[in-house]
Amino acid sequence: MKLIIILYFLAFFVLYCFTINSEAYKKRKNPDDYFYVLCRNMIIFLFVLLFIVKYIQLFITPISFTPDILKIIGAIMLFDTIFYWTHRMIHRTPFLKKNIHETHHEIFLTAPLDFIYEDIYSILIHLNLYVFFPLLTLNFIDIIIYLVIVISHHIYTHCNVNFEYPIPLFINSRYHSLHHTIGKGNYSLIFPFWDNYMNTRIKDEPEKASNKPKTWKKEKDTKKKTPKKKTPKKKHRRKHRKKNK
Repeated sequence: MKLIIILYFLAFFVLYCFTINSEAYKKRKNPDDYFYVLCRNMIIFLFVLLFIVKYIQLFITPISFTPDILKIIGAIMLFDTIFYWTHRMIHRTPFLKKNIHETHHEIFLTAPLDFIYEDIYSILIHLNLYVFFPLLTLNFIDIIIYLVIVISHHIYTHCNVNFEYPIPLFINSRYHSLHHTIGKGNYSLIFPFWDNYMNTRIKDEPEKASNKPKTWKKEKDTKKKTPKKKTPKKKHRRKHRKKNK
C-alpha cells in the first residue's frame, strides 16, 4: 500500500513538472484557485485508488493475469458512449454547464494536469464512469489495462502535442484542444465516432488553411505590365456657321 502511494505522488510530480514547463502553461494566466483544485482532486483520486486496491483484494478472487481484450474494448467503447452523451447534455444545458463543467473550461490552452482541473460534481460523475463501472464488469488485469489506457489518453488529450496517441482510432490532442478553444462540438473523449455520426465534430479550419502555399500567385499577376502612354485628347473647336441673310 505504501508503495502505491509513493508511486502515485511520484506520477503527479512528473505531471506537475511537465505542466509548469509546457508552452501553454507559460502563455496563459491560471485561475486563482488552480492549485487548490488540483490538490483537492488529487487527494480524492488517491482515496479512490486505495479503494480500488482494497476492493480487488477482498472481492476479485482468484486474481487473473490473462486479459480479456474483447471485454476491455467493449468497456472503453461503452464508456466513451456514456461520456459523449453526458458531456453533450452538460454543454447544452446552461444550468449543468455552469454548476458542473464551467471550472474545467476556464482554461483554453491546456496542459497535462488540467485533466483533473474539474468541479467537485464533475469529478464524482467521472469517477462513476472511470472506476465504479469497470469494477463491476472486469477482472483484475482488465481493470488495470482499462484505467491505464483511459487515464493516459485523458492526460494526452490535454497536452497540446502534435504526435498521435499510440492506439489507432483514438482522438488526438488537437481534437480535444478544439473543444476547449472553440467549444460546441468534439464531445467525445476516446473515439470520434459519435461526433461524426451526430455531426458535432468541429472542422479544423486553421489546419486546412495552412495547407495552401503562401507564395502562390496567379500567373497573370507575375507578368510584367508595360505602362500605356497616354495620348493627349484633341480639342475640337466648334465651327460656327454664318447664317445667310
